[in-house]
Amino acid sequence: MDIFITNKVDLVLAVQKMIGENGVYGVKQKAPSFAFDKLFAADELRLDHNITVLSPNQYLVPILWSARPAFVLTCGRG
Repeated sequence: MDIFITNKVDLVLAVQKMIGENGVYGVKQKAPSFAFDKLFAADELRLDHNITVLSPNQYLVPILWSARPAFVLTCGRG
C-alpha cells in the first residue's frame, strides 16, 4: 500500500482542479450537520465531520438510483 502525504494548500488545489474537470462529491456542511453532496468549490469539502445525515450510497452505487439501466445484455442466435 502506498501512503501519500500532502499539505492543505496542495489538497485544496487538487480538489479544485478535479471540480473543474469532473463532478466531485464529498461531505459538505448542511447546517446543523453534514451530508454527501456535489462540491462546487474545494472549501466546501469537510474532512472533519462526525456523521452524515445522507449516506454516500447514491454516489457509490449509481445503478440503483438511475432511471435508465447502465447496460443491456441481449442474446442473439447465430
